Amino acid sequence: MIFAVLDDELPVLKKVVSTLEEISDNSAVIEAFSDPSVLLSNFSDQKYDACFLDIDMPAMNGFELSNLLYDCNSNVRIVFVTGKDDLVFHAFRYHAVGFVRKRNLENELKFAYETLKKEIEKETATVLVTELRKNGGKEYLVLVHDIQYLESNNHNILIHMKDGSIITTRNTLSFFMDQSQFKDFIYINSGTIVNTTIIKIDNDKIILPNETVLYVSRRKMQSVREAYAKARRRLLI
Repeated sequence: MIFAVLDDELPVLKKVVSTLEEISDNSAVIEAFSDPSVLLSNFSDQKYDACFLDIDMPAMNGFELSNLLYDCNSNVRIVFVTGKDDLVFHAFRYHAVGFVRKRNLENELKFAYETLKKEIEKETATVLVTELRKNGGKEYLVLVHDIQYLESNNHNILIHMKDGSIITTRNTLSFFMDQSQFKDFIYINSGTIVNTTIIKIDNDKIILPNETVLYVSRRKMQSVREAYAKARRRLLI
């Protein structure tokens, strides 16, 4: 994993870097910055798995910088680091994956690292599927993260991808749900499972990023809401 760490206080910067090195057994590549503008200029040339940003800085605070980083890459993972506990409430507005308090730096950095590691592993998880013979019979190694939902249709399974493509296979929904890489998927009715990390809920409807609307059965509503809340519970306190 590759991390960017930003803090205008050099002792704190060194502490965050050394702690991340220790936690990762020196397997993580860490680039340290004390100036937000330097990190911003380097950002487009380097694919960081996460950025650890101090919030309270004079020239540009961490919240302002995070907006600029999101403009460059909307999928960037941001972990805010601060000595001011009250700023945790503001972090919710900036879609951070984590919040680490300097007074509990080592413990919370460890938790943040383990959570990021799981997030990254989840995004690289794959499943091997074979399409119907009449459709060509090709085998696909599919990124689970790229699946929006799966639905049962005439004894087949339609796998709806984020790019709009559909793969038709003879597997069952239970075949996928029994695999650990599908732990973020849930039944919304007897014939459909959805990726809870990408959905929005509006009453009894599931709304996907491409504006596709799916309906939740009354019997599944409670479990869907709980799974959705769990998927959104990402702030590291």
